[in-house]
Amino acid sequence: MTDLKRYLLKFSVFSAILFLLSIVFAVIADSALISRAYYFFVPFFYVFGLFNRYLLNIAHKHNGKRFSLVYMGISMGRLLISIFIMVGYSLVFRDDAYPFMIGFFIFYLLFTTFEIILLQRTIIRK
Repeated sequence: MTDLKRYLLKFSVFSAILFLLSIVFAVIADSALISRAYYFFVPFFYVFGLFNRYLLNIAHKHNGKRFSLVYMGISMGRLLISIFIMVGYSLVFRDDAYPFMIGFFIFYLLFTTFEIILLQRTIIRK
C-alpha cells in the first residue's frame, strides 16, 4: 500500500509540474498551436494514469505471475482508447485536429514514459 501512496505522490507532483509548464507554453506559444482542449490533457492523463495503476495493483494482488500479461493488455487498451479519442475529436472538430493530435500525442508520450519509469523502479525495488 505504501507503494501506491508513493506512486500517487510522485505522479501528482509530475502532473502538477507538467500542468504548470503547459500553461506557460500556452501563454508563450502562438494560439494556432494550442488546441481548444489543451487544458484538459493533463487532467485526462492524470485520471487515466491513476486508473491504470489501480488496475495493475489489483492484478498484482490477485495473481502476480500474470502481471506482465495484464500490463500489456492495459497498455494496448490505453493506446486504442487514445487513438479513438484523437480520431473522434479530429473528425468532429476538423479545424482543431492538428493542434489536438500533436498535443495529445506529446502528453501521451510524456505520461506513458513517466509511468513506465515509475513502474520500472517499483519492480527493481522489490
